Amino acid sequence: MRGKVYTESEEATMDFSGLVFRACFTIMQNEAYGNKRAVYDIINYLGTIMHPFQDPKYKERMEKLAKMEKPQGKTANDVRIIEEKYTHDFMYGKYEALMDLAYRRGFLPATKNQHQREESNV
Repeated sequence: MRGKVYTESEEATMDFSGLVFRACFTIMQNEAYGNKRAVYDIINYLGTIMHPFQDPKYKERMEKLAKMEKPQGKTANDVRIIEEKYTHDFMYGKYEALMDLAYRRGFLPATKNQHQREESNV
């Protein structure tokens, strides 16, 4: 006599709120340690998990960020500093756009600034 193993397959729903909060916490930790590379990787990770929820407002903000003009440096050191600043501004702009998207999709509670923006748009 042979035994049979039955497995139940349940479709799990993703808790995007938890993923977003965990990513935000990890970003704060890495900022405290000064680990910019990890912060940028996590921001890109957030972009990946929020991809199915992108809306026209998010895409518009990302297009504006992509069109940011890079100032030119005269020396190699100037170029490196400018690139670091540009990358920082772009990634934190993307992070802000992702947080606004997460709020609009209901994954995050509204902040005071978001409440004020909504009231002024009404």
